This record gives sequence, structure tokens and C-alpha cells, in this order.
Amino acid sequence: MGLLEYLFFYLFPVLAASIGIGWVLSKLAPKVRAMFWGLGGLGFCAFFRLGLHISSWILSQDDGSEKVWHTSEKIVNAALLSPLLAITLGFAGVLVFLRTRASNRGRWDHISFVLCFSVVLVAIVEIFFNVSGGEPGKYFPWTEAQTVHSLRSVYSANLIYAAHHQQMFAPSLGDLRLDTHSAEITPALANGKTHGYRFSYELSGMAANRFRVVAEPLVPGFSGVRYFSLDQSGITRFDNKVPTDTSPTL
Repeated sequence: MGLLEYLFFYLFPVLAASIGIGWVLSKLAPKVRAMFWGLGGLGFCAFFRLGLHISSWILSQDDGSEKVWHTSEKIVNAALLSPLLAITLGFAGVLVFLRTRASNRGRWDHISFVLCFSVVLVAIVEIFFNVSGGEPGKYFPWTEAQTVHSLRSVYSANLIYAAHHQQMFAPSLGDLRLDTHSAEITPALANGKTHGYRFSYELSGMAANRFRVVAEPLVPGFSGVRYFSLDQSGITRFDNKVPTDTSPTL
């Protein structure tokens, strides 16, 4: 999405809707001071960041649970609504201030106006840089890096396994962990799910001298965007679907 398309088809309509809803709120609750609207908007701005940090922390403790990722997706989706709500409340506070007669405005009214206006600006920045126009999987880019590292750990451990088993590779990730005692092959990886990805291991060849590992996102577009694969050659490939022999390499 280009900048002009983004402005006309997303940001401007969102701002227009927020102004309209803020106007309705200020009419329905005229006695609510601008300060309270501003504090509410500030809270929603904070919730956006808090939601992302909480999800990131939960997922950094990932034990391979697919349910955790789906729950985190819901948390982030809820957090993404926060800047929109912050803009709405901020505009409500600004409108309440503007409706107050100049002769009746005190110092706290002016402070409230600055707070509400600042909330609107901060929320717009959050939307511009973090919410809309963002590519899928942008909030947890480390998942792909960890997945590539896990694939290469499987390759390294399999070389050790083959050196002790007449050049035959391990029949499964679980066997690879048990035999090599590699710290890199964690229990979650041995079970086939870790860092937001599902790992499929396949052994082939008459002498068990070929293997292939495919890593797929548990929640496509959220826990990861790209798919990865690695075989006995040590070459890591990626694609927007399960990689083939012609897919790009890392």
C-alpha cells in the first residue's frame, strides 16, 4: 500500500470516524471533563504497547504450544484496536474543551486539552508505524531467525549422529535428541513445535542417508510468514509455502 492510498483509504477514514464517535461521546456525556477522556485515551495507548510486550514475553517462553500462539494472536488483535479507541477518547476530550466557555476554562482545562491532543498525536503515530500497512509477522520477527537456527542445529546434530551410526541419519527428531544429547535440540523442538513453527522431519534413502526438515508457521501470518526447509546438504531454503528444490536459499 502506497502512502497516498494509505492516507485516503485508511488513515483519513479512521480519523473521520474517530472524530464522529468522539463528538457523539462528548454529547452523550457532556459532564465528563476532558481530563478523564484524555486519561482514558492515554490508558489505551499504554495498553497497545503493553499488549505487544506481554505477548512477546509469553511467546519467548514458548514450549511449542499452538494454543499459546492462538491466544497471543487474540491479545495482539485486541491491542491493535487500542490506538483507535485512544484517538476517539482524545477527540472527545478536545471537543469537551472547545465547548467549554473561555471564561470558564481553568488551568486544569488547558492541561486536559494538551493531554487529549497529545494522546491523539501519539495514537496516530502508533497507527501509522505499527498498525496499518504493516507486513504480517512484523511483531515477532525473531521467530523466523530462531527457526532457521533450529534447522541448522538439526543439521549439525545429525552430522554427529551419522558419524556414530555408519553415516545413517537419525530416524526422528526425538531420536536425534536422545542420542546426541545436543542442548540445541530442545524438548519442544524434538516434539516438533517451537518458536511458533511446526517441524516435520523425514528420513529417506536406502541407507538412511538423506533427510529433510520442513518448518511451517503454527499461525501463518502471525507466528511467522515464511516457510523453511533444510536437507542433508545443509542448504536452507525458504518460500511463502512449503519450499521446493527450486526455492531461494538463505
